[in-house]
Amino acid sequence: PRQSLTPPRPIEATMPTRVLRVDDIEVRVSPVETPANALQASPQRVLEAAAVRDALSGARHRLVAFDTDDTAGTDEPGDSTPAPFRATVYDYDNRRTVIAAGTVGDPTAVEILESGQQPPPDEDELAEAVERLRTDEQVGADLRAGRILAYQAMPALLNTTRPDGTVERTVNVGLFTPDDDIKHRFAAVNLVTGAVEHAPA
Repeated sequence: PRQSLTPPRPIEATMPTRVLRVDDIEVRVSPVETPANALQASPQRVLEAAAVRDALSGARHRLVAFDTDDTAGTDEPGDSTPAPFRATVYDYDNRRTVIAAGTVGDPTAVEILESGQQPPPDEDELAEAVERLRTDEQVGADLRAGRILAYQAMPALLNTTRPDGTVERTVNVGLFTPDDDIKHRFAAVNLVTGAVEHAPA
């Protein structure tokens, strides 16, 4: 079966209804749901497209980014110009980026592009890396006890190239130790193999 990791947290696509009152006058301002913001609220729908399923072919993957082009149309009710979108999926088993491009009018009709470029890690990947460090012999106990605080390091990824030219998806994590003389250290977690490298160069 396909192994889809936790999808990105839903984007707050619309503003809540606001009520404005001036003296005896009450005005309610409510958002209008459009195809673009509806898809942004549930971008994982793109993963159900047949072309995406075929491209991933059961590989362990995660939707790491989803973007729409708001300049392509007005996105107003009655506007026939569908806004394009771009969903970025990372395929951990094959160490590649799969991009599904389409329009919000029909998110199941997508064009598939493959790339060797590494997209920036999302919050879920950082959380996975930190969770792996919590079991690490060198820093795990201090992380669990709160003596070390983890944060997103820069650069966010450690680009380690394999002999075949593919790049291991390895997330850099900053480790802040407030009570230590050396307050900032770094560790890199390979999200493909689970390996941890401390103080990567």
